[in-house]
Amino acid sequence: MIELASRRALPVASDGSRGESVVATTDGRILVAQTTRIDEIAARQAPVVRAITVPDGGLLPLPINQIGVVFDQPMWLGSSAEGADDATDGMADSRSVLNPANFTLTMLGAKTGAVVKPQTIRWDSATRTAWLEITGLAAGAYQIDVSASLQSDDEMPLHGGYASSFTALADMSSQLRLDFSDTRAMRATGEVSYDVRVTNVGDDAIRGPLILVLDAGRYFTDSIADAQPGNDAQAELWTIDLSEALRARGGGLAAGATIAARTIRVIPAGEFALRAGLADLRKVNLEHGVYAFPQDNLPPSLGLADVFDDEQLPAATVGEAWNATIEAIDPDSARLWWQLVEAPAGVTLTPSTDIDSADDGYHATATLTWTASKDADASTPIVVRVEDSRGGATVRDFRLPVIGGNHAPVIYGARDTGLAEGETLSLPLHAADADGDRLTLAMRNLPPGAFFDAASAVLHWTPGYEQAGVWDDVTLVASDGRTISSQSFTITVEQGYAYPTLATVAPQALREGEAWALQLAATVPGMIAGHAQADGTTLSLEYGARWLPGGATLDPQSGWLAWTPGFNQHGSYRVPISVVATWTTLAGETRRTATDRELVLEVANTNGEPIFESAENWQVIEGQALRISVFAFDPDNPEFEPPLRPRPDAEASGPETTAPSVSYQLTGLPAGAIFDAETLEIAWVPDYTQAGRYEVVITASDDGDGTGTPAVAQLALPIVVGNANRAPQIGDLGNAFVDAGDVIVIPVDISDADARPGSSPLTVAIDGLPRFATWTPPGAAANAQHGVIRFAPEAGDRGDYTITITATDDGDGNPTQALSTARSFVLSVRSNSEAPLIAAPRQVVAVIGQPLSVNVIASDLDQDPLSWTTKGLPFGAEFTASARYGQATLTWTPTATDLGSRDVELIATDSGLPPQGGGFNNPEQPLPNVGRHTLRIVARSDNAAPALLGVVVNGESLADADGSTIHIEAREGRPLDLEIFAQDSDADLIDWRVTELPRSMTFTADDKRAAFSWTPDRFAAQDGSEAETIAGLWHFRVTASDGAAEFVRDVEIAVANNNQPPRIAPIPLQLVNENETLAFALLASDPDGDTVHLSLIHDQHTPAGASFNAASGRLEWTPDQDVVDNSVADSQPYTLTFRADDGQGAANSSSTQTVQLRVLDV
Repeated sequence: MIELASRRALPVASDGSRGESVVATTDGRILVAQTTRIDEIAARQAPVVRAITVPDGGLLPLPINQIGVVFDQPMWLGSSAEGADDATDGMADSRSVLNPANFTLTMLGAKTGAVVKPQTIRWDSATRTAWLEITGLAAGAYQIDVSASLQSDDEMPLHGGYASSFTALADMSSQLRLDFSDTRAMRATGEVSYDVRVTNVGDDAIRGPLILVLDAGRYFTDSIADAQPGNDAQAELWTIDLSEALRARGGGLAAGATIAARTIRVIPAGEFALRAGLADLRKVNLEHGVYAFPQDNLPPSLGLADVFDDEQLPAATVGEAWNATIEAIDPDSARLWWQLVEAPAGVTLTPSTDIDSADDGYHATATLTWTASKDADASTPIVVRVEDSRGGATVRDFRLPVIGGNHAPVIYGARDTGLAEGETLSLPLHAADADGDRLTLAMRNLPPGAFFDAASAVLHWTPGYEQAGVWDDVTLVASDGRTISSQSFTITVEQGYAYPTLATVAPQALREGEAWALQLAATVPGMIAGHAQADGTTLSLEYGARWLPGGATLDPQSGWLAWTPGFNQHGSYRVPISVVATWTTLAGETRRTATDRELVLEVANTNGEPIFESAENWQVIEGQALRISVFAFDPDNPEFEPPLRPRPDAEASGPETTAPSVSYQLTGLPAGAIFDAETLEIAWVPDYTQAGRYEVVITASDDGDGTGTPAVAQLALPIVVGNANRAPQIGDLGNAFVDAGDVIVIPVDISDADARPGSSPLTVAIDGLPRFATWTPPGAAANAQHGVIRFAPEAGDRGDYTITITATDDGDGNPTQALSTARSFVLSVRSNSEAPLIAAPRQVVAVIGQPLSVNVIASDLDQDPLSWTTKGLPFGAEFTASARYGQATLTWTPTATDLGSRDVELIATDSGLPPQGGGFNNPEQPLPNVGRHTLRIVARSDNAAPALLGVVVNGESLADADGSTIHIEAREGRPLDLEIFAQDSDADLIDWRVTELPRSMTFTADDKRAAFSWTPDRFAAQDGSEAETIAGLWHFRVTASDGAAEFVRDVEIAVANNNQPPRIAPIPLQLVNENETLAFALLASDPDGDTVHLSLIHDQHTPAGASFNAASGRLEWTPDQDVVDNSVADSQPYTLTFRADDGQGAANSSSTQTVQLRVLDV
């Protein structure tokens, strides 16, 4: 298909031969003719039920085997039924036409609500018909419903479902007689006619609807007038509706009544064809039948003739003839059949031949006769059944009292009862006889294992654990010799739960310190743990004890009891062992039974060796206090606990405990370390020269625990003292004052307490040093520097200068641990009055005929008012002071007569007063200060501009690539020297000017050279002239001029970062008690301003449960009660290692810091 507007194509079919013609129908379909078929293209539409083989409201003669439902399109058969007419998958698919649940036949009328469903469904794809198999359909009114859940093969649902009704008629031919007469033929047409009369030969009236069915046979090709042909399986049947004739007779055909003759006309198939002469007569051989809708039958009722509702017959006497009359009433049937269902021998039932008709129906009677013998039951049951001609029946149970008859034994106690498996049942059963006859008792259907004691009339039974269930029809039989009475009852045995059995175990002999184990084995009668019974109940066993000796364990599943007695546990123990059996039903309900046994354990005494806590490497840094408990636990004296000494000068104290039983000897104690024999602790603060590894050997000996043989244990305790780097020290530096023209020398004392032979000398950096100051460093000693700074200010140097001295060590050989100290002071240079300073070129060139303009700037530290004068101004030149303080301009346009050179003296004069408010007194006769500057003006007819001669960076030439910008690369902390050389072909003096120099860059210039010196600081790569856009990029402008012409260069310096490792501030020793929360936060910084990422390095020293938040740098840990083993120590040390990383990926991008923790026992 092609959409003409967009020319998009959609393939809708393939594999055809060719398209011969295309036709569009009025209902929106497109038909494409091919060689062998016609393809249809149509929009998907909801399926519709086109027809049902039983018309809506039609009459259907029975029997019928199937009903067809015709659809307008192929229907969904199920996901696996493609290409087949039926499929098992479709029977379960709620959308499938093969699912019987989608078709229902609901009975109407008196049996409203009864539903009939097809047994199976067969799909005929050629006719699009679903054939419903409905064999055994009863007569009555039906509504057939087709479910709306059905879908077409295109998965479109059946819209709104479908419903149709019909009436199924039963074959009444056995109750009706057909009479045929007046057979005749019409030779002109070949038509054959005859009359049929219908007579009710039954006993009951027949009501409509009523149809006459004609079976014409398979090869019948003619038609029958006023008759309807059948469909499908009933295609050979023709039906004629006789209901109108019934309505003419009041709606029914009474017994013996006849319907007037009905003419049957058989019309030949070619009746309307043209022919010559007479038509052939038809030979007709039809089978006939009559069908009617059966009416609802009401069964007869039965009772005594005089007292209809009474069930007790008139009394009989032993040896005397007895009779009684019973009566049956049927509202719609005149013929009844009687039956004696139950009665004593000799009882006869004689029905009357007369049937009376009344308003409530037909009445019939029957007579019961009997002569009772001496063995007759005093209350004899007689059961009578009566049935009408249409199958309606009634059964009535009558009781006949017999005077002088025998009374049957009466049974007591035979009631339904229940118990559980394993329980004992003792059920008394009794019988009594009103006549005083001797009784015999017996039992039937007793469960296995049960027995009945006839002497005591007691039933005894203890059900086994496999006999759960319902034992019914257990019967007690009592006989008096003439009559037998019996009564049945039910015994319900519920699931029983046996007690587990545990064999007695002989007393067990154990020794302190030696492992012992015992396997407990329990069983349950009739059960295996873990296996299911027939009803699904499972059994599990669980071992337990109300208490166990300290250290003993009992596996509740396996029953494995294990114990290694401690060295203070000798003695006798009586352990209460229990076994619990748990039954679990399929519903999840549980039942439990338990058995207890006592287990005797005899533990013999042995001496235990003192036990040290496992040796570990103790980590400490110089200057950090270390306290180590060397307590050795004596298993024979577990209650002993060493005291604590809160301060070195305090007394040791602790809880009440037993006397110590272990003595100690220590070897290898480091210098300065002490051993406290009371608290059993080593206390030590390593000084700053004791970094290294130490090993202390502790020997512990106990008192033998009464055995006479002491036990000895040794522990080698390694201690690692880490180097603690201390920052260099700078002596006190106070602010200083000096007058211009004087000299002041300030000594600087720098020392490093950690300096060692061979270590690198201290690095000293001085920031803010003025021009008139010189720093004289001392020699290259590693541990001290006693340098001096000499200040010799001159006129014009007045001001305050902040000088910062920074001393950095080598981190004791570890650059990441390098520390710095900085001290700053202010040097104030004083002067009473300062002369003005004039800034102007030394020489300028003036070209004949061209204007010359020279800017002159004068500065005065006193900010006095300035006055300008000049000497030697050429003719026509003007020197004009600006409104701005200290600024003036010289202008001149030379003529041809002005060729040559001339010197002009520029003079600036102030008031001679000191700075006001600066603490100086104004003199009575102030002497003005004068500033002078000589400016040479060279006038010539033409001029050559200065030119760049070369650029040198750190001694190497740099090409002037684009003639406008000089690009230079630098790195933090590395000195940069830049030289720019210029030349003037006229040999003119060159005046250099610079703007926006980077901070701390110095600039000097002479006639042909400008020099720049700069060492980028550690933040230069993060800062810049335009740091908000490009970090690390610095630029300034250099101008070289001869007064008449100039050249300009922009200098651009890109500073690369010289990464410096981040640093974590040291954290002192952290102490925490058990069950308390320890929390501290790390402070980290990066000299480069990089983002620092913190992390905790997990190793064998990291405690379990410690939580570290890398974002905040906060560590939290709550040591539990078991962190410190108080049997051997009163504290537990930990070493945490943290890492700081700046993410630069360099070798020095990270550094570590350790934090010592100590958990105190509580």
